Formats: sequence, C-alpha cells, structure tokens
Amino acid sequence: AQDLGGSTWAPPAAARFPGGPPTQTYSTMSSDAPTEKSSLLPRTEKETASAAASGTNLSQTTYNMVNCLVGAGILTVPYAFKLGGYGAVGCLAFVATVNFYMARLLGWSIEKVNPPKEANWDMAYLAGEAYGAPGRTAVG
Repeated sequence: AQDLGGSTWAPPAAARFPGGPPTQTYSTMSSDAPTEKSSLLPRTEKETASAAASGTNLSQTTYNMVNCLVGAGILTVPYAFKLGGYGAVGCLAFVATVNFYMARLLGWSIEKVNPPKEANWDMAYLAGEAYGAPGRTAVG
C-alpha cells in the first residue's frame, strides 16, 4: 500500500495476486520434521541433564565468542561504510590505532608492575598497584 497524501491506496486483489488470492494453507508440520531418534534437541530428562553437564571447553567457548563478534562485524561494517563513506575508513583507522596503543600501554604497565607468578592478577590488581587501595576498590 502506498501513502498518497493522507489516503492509502492499495492495488486491486487481481494485481496483487495475478492468479487470484492464494487459497492454499500451509502447515508448519512437514514430513521432514525430525523424528524422535533424529532430533537435535535432547528429549528425556536424562539426556537434558547429560547435555547440560557436558558444557563446552575453553576452545569451543572461544570459538563461539569469536564467531559472534566476527559475524556481527561482517554484517555491520559494510553498512557502516556505506553510510559513512571514505570518512568511515579514516575513523576506523584512528580507532584501531588508539586501540593498539592502549593495548601496548596495558602490556607495558603489566611488565612494569611485574606481578608474582602465583598472583592471579586482573585489572583490580593493576589498579591497586597503580593507585593503591582506592584504585583496587574502584576497579574491583
């Protein structure tokens, strides 16, 4: 339907459906639906508990996270370039450079603090070394 200055116009049914309006209904059930033995989802409580207990390992989790991030980037970056033009390329290069520099600063600060091997350091540990107890409390 098109909006023509306040009135809505729709083509006649014959123009929308050249052979006439559709009369066939479709069912969501098909013969290709998974059977009980070929189902992708666990069916019994035992199968559900077994699937929940197995979880994923570190490499599978890492792969899934990277897949989500890269997949979103593949879908959105071309659209952003379409909207931003060549200015978006410069903006992306600037952000990548700042990100690279900040990662280098973080690496240098970790080297400077030189946490003991047995310490499980994190950002709160680094803030505590840089700013003392207030930094550790603010970050952690």
